[in-house]
Amino acid sequence: MNAIYLKTVQKRAIKLLRTGNDPLHLSSQDNCSEMARIVGCWILQENPMTSALVLKGENIMGIKKKCHDVLIVEEKNKFYLIDPTVWQFFKNKKNILLTEKKAMKECMKFAEKFYGGVWSVSETINKNCFKNIKKWENMIKSN
Repeated sequence: MNAIYLKTVQKRAIKLLRTGNDPLHLSSQDNCSEMARIVGCWILQENPMTSALVLKGENIMGIKKKCHDVLIVEEKNKFYLIDPTVWQFFKNKKNILLTEKKAMKECMKFAEKFYGGVWSVSETINKNCFKNIKKWENMIKSN
């Protein structure tokens, strides 16, 4: 997976989030689980040799009961930590790719340092998930 491809995915994510006139840091709030799943599906559809997992963080950013979902994509023994709604916490962030590591555990440690909280795998993105993309898109548009 290269930087150009990830920028294309980022542009698609921004386009989906910007359904109204709200700034990106507002329109990305409360959409993390749907966006992580959708972006995971896009990547899996376009790069069948990848795998994708959704990570859930609890008690993040020093806020009790605050949860957040991000995506780990594995391709050719490299792991990419991607946050399609990173702007809800860091409104000036330029990239949804947070880090690239050689092991999934390293990505999880990075998430713990970056956001705080406790992180675990919550689900696997697979071909069965593709049927839910429209439902997730509608949820984002209604938020």
